[in-house]
Amino acid sequence: MAGTAADLVRALSASVRMPFSTVEAYALTLSRIGWWERTKRGRGARKKTDRDAAKLLLAILSAGPTDLPNFFLQYANMHVAPGQKHSKLVAILRREMELAEDAKFFDFAAAFVRLYRLGETGRVIWHSPMPEGFYGEGAADVPGLEMRVKGPVPMGTFTFTLAHSVVDELTADGDDQADYLGPQKIEFVHEFLGMMADAKADGRSTEQMAFGNAYQAVMSEASGVGFERFVGGSEFAAVAAAMSEAGE
Repeated sequence: MAGTAADLVRALSASVRMPFSTVEAYALTLSRIGWWERTKRGRGARKKTDRDAAKLLLAILSAGPTDLPNFFLQYANMHVAPGQKHSKLVAILRREMELAEDAKFFDFAAAFVRLYRLGETGRVIWHSPMPEGFYGEGAADVPGLEMRVKGPVPMGTFTFTLAHSVVDELTADGDDQADYLGPQKIEFVHEFLGMMADAKADGRSTEQMAFGNAYQAVMSEASGVGFERFVGGSEFAAVAAAMSEAGE
C-alpha cells in the first residue's frame, strides 16, 4: 500500500535531503499530540490525506520536534492579512481551491497539496514545463510554489505565479495586467491580528480591543533571533506523488 505515513516521510525526506529519521521525528511528535496516526509500516497502515501531508510540510518548518506543538498551533491558524482577505484575488483563489471564506494558513497548504495530487495546479499556478534535463540530472520540473514562515512573531506567505485564467479574471474590469505578472504573495498574520481586523470591520469595539491586547501580548513575549523557513513546489509535489500512488 502506498500513501501511508511512512511513504510521506520517505518522500519528504528525499525532497528536502534530510535523513528519514529526522523527518520521522516530526511525524512522531504529530502522532504523540494526536494530530497524526503513528507511522506504521506494512499491513494495517492507514492511507494519509491531503491535510495529513500538509501537517508534515508545516511541521518541518518548526525549529524542531520539541518546538512543534506551540509552533503548529500559531502558524496553522494564521489568517489572510487584513489588506488581502477581501481582495478579488483571494476570493478567486478560495473558489478555485474550494476553500471557505475563513480559510487559514493550514487550509491553504492542504488545498495546494490537493491540487498537486490531482494534477490541477493550473487552476491557480502558472507553469511552463521545460525540456527534460533543463534543471540538471534528477531535478524535478514542477509548478512553482513557496510556503514560507517567519518569526518570532508569526507571519507566513504563499508565493507563486498566477495562472493566465486567474490574471484574465482579475483584469476583466480594467485592472492593469502588469500588477499580476511575476510572483504574487498571499500574506498571513497571527490569528489575533486577523480577528482584531474582523472585529473592527464588524463594529465590535470590545472584541477589537481584546484581540488587539492579545496580539500586543504575543509581540511582547516574542523572543529570540528572527527566522525564515520555507518549502517549495518540489516538496508539495513529493508528498502529493506519494499519495497519488496509493490510488494507482
